[in-house]
Order: sequence, then C-alpha cells, then structure tokens
Amino acid sequence: MSDFDRRKFLKKTSAAASVAAAPMLWPASAQAQTLAFKPEKDAKLRVLRWSRFVQGDIDAYMINVKRFTEKTGIEVRVDSEGWEDVRPKAAVAANIKRLTWKLHAIAIVSTLILVAGGVMLIWQQTQLYQQARERAIAAAVDAEIAEAYRQANVTSCGGRPCVKLDAKARRWGQKGDYVLLDLTAGKNDQDNKR
Repeated sequence: MSDFDRRKFLKKTSAAASVAAAPMLWPASAQAQTLAFKPEKDAKLRVLRWSRFVQGDIDAYMINVKRFTEKTGIEVRVDSEGWEDVRPKAAVAANIKRLTWKLHAIAIVSTLILVAGGVMLIWQQTQLYQQARERAIAAAVDAEIAEAYRQANVTSCGGRPCVKLDAKARRWGQKGDYVLLDLTAGKNDQDNKR
C-alpha cells in the first residue's frame, strides 16, 4: 500500500483551506473607509425606507443621512412608506409595466396593418393601371376597326353585313378568300352624305 491515504489527504487539504481563508476572516481594516470616489455634479439620491415606529431610529438615520450629505455633497431624499401603502403602489407599477408592453404590441401591430394596407393599396392601383392600359389598347384596336369601317362601304344585306368589293381586285390567301376593299367608293359615298 502507499503511504498516502484518505486521512492524510483530508488533513492536508483542510490545513490549506484554513490558511487561504484566514485573511477573509480577519480583515486588516474596513475597506469602505478608504474608498475614494467623486460623485457626479448635481447628483441626487432617493432612498425608500419602511415607516418606522421608533423615533430614535428615525433620528439616528437622519443624522447619518446628514453626515453623508456633508461629506459627499450629494442631496439625499428619504421617503418612508408603510406596509399598507407598498402593495397598491407595487401593483400600480406592475400594471404600468404590463400596459407598456401592451401599448408596444398595439403599436407594432398597428404599424404592420398600415404597411400591409399600403402594400395592398399599391397592388390594387397597379392592377387598376394594368386594366386601364388593356382597355386603352382594346380601344385603340376598336378605333382602328371603326376607321376601317368608316373607309369601307359596309351596309346591311338582309340583316347581315356586306361590303361592296371591287370584282377586279387582286385576291390573297391560299384559296383567294381575301380581297382588298375599294376604299374610294366608301369615301365618295361619305362625301355625298355631307
């Protein structure tokens, strides 16, 4: 067996822990007394304390507050609240926090609705523009056809449209189905009507 056992290990580690903890048990001096800091200009401190029932406690605390103010130059405001007053004020503070989150949520949702409405409005206006453009193109085609009808000699033959054709005109298409219209005859008829 080895010379090192559990008992020796515990003795040595407890001795090392005691040596390490000794400075913490007996500090050389209160370190807060040597603390040096410079407060901000026009700094103020507000302290909330429970309402006290012993006047001596109030007097002693206020003397310490006065010393602190003289030493640091920081104005201290001491507020006292009774137990009965703390619960309603805490409830109000919690409700304000909850209401703040609700208001933020409402603002975010409202913003999203406005953005969605703007996108839908732009989409609708784009659709209206495209429809108007298509109607304008169709109207241009209709105008071309109307101009062609105006120039041609079109009439009604037994309830059906018929066109006066030049019999000697050259024909187009594979079967000769298409013939150029005699536009001069249509113009002469229109001039006569005027």
